[in-house]
Amino acid sequence: MEHSNSVGLSSSETACICDAGHVGEDGGPCVACAAGSYKVENGTGVCVACGADTYTVAVPATSASMCVSCPAHTSSGEGRGYITSCICDGGYTAGSDGVECTACGVGTYKSETGTGACLVCPSGTNSSLASTAVGNCSCIAGHTAESDGVACAACEAGKYKSVTGAGACSSCPAGTNSSAGSDGVYDCICVAGYTGPDGAECTACDAGTFKETTGAGACSLCPVGTFRNSTGPGTCSACPAWTSSGEGSEFFTDCICVVGYTGPDGAECTACDAGTFKETTGAGACSLCPVGTFRNSTGPGTCSACPAWTSSGEGSNVSTDCICVAG
Repeated sequence: MEHSNSVGLSSSETACICDAGHVGEDGGPCVACAAGSYKVENGTGVCVACGADTYTVAVPATSASMCVSCPAHTSSGEGRGYITSCICDGGYTAGSDGVECTACGVGTYKSETGTGACLVCPSGTNSSLASTAVGNCSCIAGHTAESDGVACAACEAGKYKSVTGAGACSSCPAGTNSSAGSDGVYDCICVAGYTGPDGAECTACDAGTFKETTGAGACSLCPVGTFRNSTGPGTCSACPAWTSSGEGSEFFTDCICVVGYTGPDGAECTACDAGTFKETTGAGACSLCPVGTFRNSTGPGTCSACPAWTSSGEGSNVSTDCICVAG
């Protein structure tokens, strides 16, 4: 019988038993173990299936060592006879069966086995290498959703999220703001009118100061001729006409009349009349030009002396008020 042999000088047909790698009744025909199985002993034993994730390289197989491992990142069921039975695991892909498979890249996943392509994660999510399910796609920092595996929305302006996953976005500290999709507390910076370090609560600019830019910069003093009596965001207001104030003024009453003008603090001032003068700032009255002088203009300026051997009365406002003295 083909693929059988007998022991010693036996003349009985039943003494012919199947060789290793073959199966059949003693004395009967023997057939090779099918691909994906093996048989070590001679005789009537059965063929044993190769284990999972292996395949046979030759038929008939006479030992377990003839069941070889599938290529990297592939798998097969028990009793597989050909390398093409080794298909890509989930999270891996290749152009054909029976070859080493490569991992799905970051931001993709593949839940099925075989040669299918890796799928891109939903928007605003990411995944690690060789991800096997859409649930492995979790929100990137600065984005949020109620669960993994779905599209994530950017954190709205004024919020941030520094961790990945489905957690909620956190509100920025008081007096700060952030752009949409911010991924850390240090993206929260002071709004205009507030000052402080990035990522921390900011304080309002004091009265008499202002800050028109965002960020950690300091508040600036209101310039000369302006004032500001409120805190936080806002600009400095100009003083009334013919008044001025010192740098960093807080109240409108800090606006006082300039030289040559008179009026109450914080209100528009009027020019000193001809024949009068005022050399100081503030609410004081204009003074009459002294005897022997005159002044024919209004506002700032000084009284002029009369020509030689002439004099004028107090408060004279034209040069013709200077008349010759006696003698």
